[in-house]
Amino acid sequence: MEILKAIHYGDAGNHSGGRSLAYKTKMQGYYRPYMHEDAKEVSRKCEEYQRQGKRIHAPGATLNSSTISDNGKQFEGENIKMLLNAFKIQNGKSTALYPQRNGQAEATNKIITDILKKKL
Repeated sequence: MEILKAIHYGDAGNHSGGRSLAYKTKMQGYYRPYMHEDAKEVSRKCEEYQRQGKRIHAPGATLNSSTISDNGKQFEGENIKMLLNAFKIQNGKSTALYPQRNGQAEATNKIITDILKKKL
């Protein structure tokens, strides 16, 4: 129990939850039969953990739910439309005001498309 407290409250401790605390203790080479229950108890008694616990589950900042492309074909196709509809993202098209910057828009669109494909 003292080892769990030392890891939880110590210099490198970040007042983590029970499961994380038990894992960190195992990684340090310690084990006891009821370690998970003891780790949960240490976490529950920690006042700082109780204050931080509510913030962890707070909703994140709202993101911009629209994209604007330069009439490229990156955001065309049934899979992309289905994904945009699933996450309620509006897709708009615009002409490029600065043709010399078209390469930057294409590179950005490629990165976004790759990320969206990984989510499928």
